[in-house]
Amino acid sequence: MQKVLNVLTVISFGALTIGTAFGVYVYTNKDAIIENVKAEVMGSVTDALPVPEVPSLGGGAESGVPALPSPSLPF
Repeated sequence: MQKVLNVLTVISFGALTIGTAFGVYVYTNKDAIIENVKAEVMGSVTDALPVPEVPSLGGGAESGVPALPSPSLPF
């Protein structure tokens, strides 16, 4: 019975040590973790948004926008 309790104690101490080490790692690197997640989210959101096409103002057959008429002078 003593051996079973010793094994359970060692397992419990190991789990506590691993949990504490993980918590310290996350606490010390929280700023870098937050910045990485923000960059990934912004990248995926930017990729998902449609980019509108802006027509050129030059006119002509290839642009699809008619050329603007030049103003006539009244004299």
